[in-house]
Amino acid sequence: MLQRLSSKTPARALSVRMLSSVTESTAELTESLQSLQKETAAKTVPWFLENMPAAYFRAITKEDRLEHLNAITSLVNAQQPEILLSSPDKKVYSYIRTGEQYPGLLSKIIEQLPNDSSIGQLARVKIFSSLDDTLALDVFRFGRQEPFRNATPEEKQALESLQEFCNDIQQGKYKNDESIPAPAPCFEPAAVESFANMCNT
Repeated sequence: MLQRLSSKTPARALSVRMLSSVTESTAELTESLQSLQKETAAKTVPWFLENMPAAYFRAITKEDRLEHLNAITSLVNAQQPEILLSSPDKKVYSYIRTGEQYPGLLSKIIEQLPNDSSIGQLARVKIFSSLDDTLALDVFRFGRQEPFRNATPEEKQALESLQEFCNDIQQGKYKNDESIPAPAPCFEPAAVESFANMCNT
């Protein structure tokens, strides 16, 4: 019995040492990866906030912006030029490309999108470019669109927000912002409401 225990002791000790080594390696790799991601994020986040246009922050939800930012950070780490994200229901696709942009890029992206009747037709496209022209971010939404009727709480809130923004334009709030158009008759309340009534939700 003593001999059997003695003969197994080295193997058990070796197993413990190997497990300890693997654990240490996992911890070291995890720490290194977190450090790399933190370092990249420290550079990417300020650039993202400074270079994405104001229209992007108005049109894209906080949750989607975080997904986009995470993808951009991954692209920087992997030194890859592009990525295509999809929502869980496969109805929203976000295409992100870094580097130089070129004519005809949008049509090539659309060709890569799915042709699936179960998710509906391409209903809406939102196109954004960073202010320094180093990144393109396009959002494609599939499905059926309903006419805007200013009937639901969401529609009423959307029109109210739009009217507030247009009123700020008319009052000169953004006169020093080159990304915002100058005051014009098309931003008057009646014109804005007329335009909204021709839109889809």
